[in-house]
Amino acid sequence: MRKLPLITLCLALVCALAACAAGAEQRTGQAQGYGGPLKVLVTMEKGSITNVEVTEHNETQGIGTRAIEAMPAAMISSRTWDVDIVAGATVTSNALKEAVRSAMEQN
Repeated sequence: MRKLPLITLCLALVCALAACAAGAEQRTGQAQGYGGPLKVLVTMEKGSITNVEVTEHNETQGIGTRAIEAMPAAMISSRTWDVDIVAGATVTSNALKEAVRSAMEQN
């Protein structure tokens, strides 16, 4: 008998999450990195970045990947692609910024 309220609560939560996601829009972008194409999936809500995921890259492990690890969080918190680059990973940093910018400017 007590399982029914739990199931109802879970269904309400799923519906609430679906409503939140309904306003979100996902776009892809790409730019030339140090090791080749760098591709991103950008989630936006009301024109602001809510998530940045690098979906494909060939950047140097421990160098270019430092930008890939650090910059998406900076973009999300500042809600823009125009964030500081990672020292020592300039090409990758600029490619990531360009890929996110191009994704955001798609119509």
